[in-house]
Amino acid sequence: MGDLRPVEQLLLLVAYARRHDGARVDDAARALGLTAREVHALVDRLVMCGKPPFSPADLIDIWIEHPGRIRVQLDQSLGRPLGLTRTEALALSIALRALGDSDAPPYQALATAALDKLRATLAAPTATALDDALGRIAIAADDHGTRARFEALRRGLEERRKVVMTYFSAGRGDLAERRVAPYALVQRRGAWYCVAHDDLHGGIRIFKLERVRDAALTDEPFDLPPGFDAAAYQGALHGEPRGQATVLFRPPAARRILEDHPEAREQPGGSALLEVSLHEPDWLAAWVMTFAGDAEVLAPADLRAAVAERCRALLQLCGEPATPA
Repeated sequence: MGDLRPVEQLLLLVAYARRHDGARVDDAARALGLTAREVHALVDRLVMCGKPPFSPADLIDIWIEHPGRIRVQLDQSLGRPLGLTRTEALALSIALRALGDSDAPPYQALATAALDKLRATLAAPTATALDDALGRIAIAADDHGTRARFEALRRGLEERRKVVMTYFSAGRGDLAERRVAPYALVQRRGAWYCVAHDDLHGGIRIFKLERVRDAALTDEPFDLPPGFDAAAYQGALHGEPRGQATVLFRPPAARRILEDHPEAREQPGGSALLEVSLHEPDWLAAWVMTFAGDAEVLAPADLRAAVAERCRALLQLCGEPATPA
């Protein structure tokens, strides 16, 4: 590779260092067809490369530490491009299509555009298989017709302005005007919900958008409470918990679980155990599957069986042989 242009040498070194973090300079030089001195010179150049506005966080963070090992921390996305398996492409396509079919601008248009870009990156056989699988999957969304109301609440959330809306209460069976401060918008099973402070009741309530008859943005500002976490209110959408589920996470997913869930317990070998409130087995099974082979349900037995059944069904959908659990 000694006849490569300098730019090509720089890019190859970043890709190699990212994939072989901690590799020896001599090994990198041998793999790239360069001398050790040339590798040192390339590293010296790379620390001055990056993207505008070229602040320290925008530069490639690569260095050679004793005893002659290459380390890279920020490669600025110049490493190996992301690759998706057919199963991963199908899962991502289903999620994008569900959001694209919802009345939720601007996310609707962004999701549709992202799905088009995803299909364009796939090889022809994979794209054909993906279209065939999507054609056999129905995604029901019950939030059609909420476009204007969603937009009013979205702007209220982003601009920190209150919204006046007419809301139908299923419990009381009546319509009433509500003045709310929208704190978050949450989607579940195709339906959108707004987590908001309700002036009428003086506390935080969850409103289903399909029950909002009309909504108008006001000029009254509001402040988001310090430390507000929308995820803390998602559990209310699932009803009362039916028990606890125990999930084992293996590296590298375990590291993220330990960071995001302080209640998780670190295990020998870098794995993690997490006790999860079991509201809906189907929802929890779907969440566990997003971690692929890095997550395993230990209890209860019915949830473990539900995950196994979903895996078998997905393998069959993707044309892969399904082996017994």
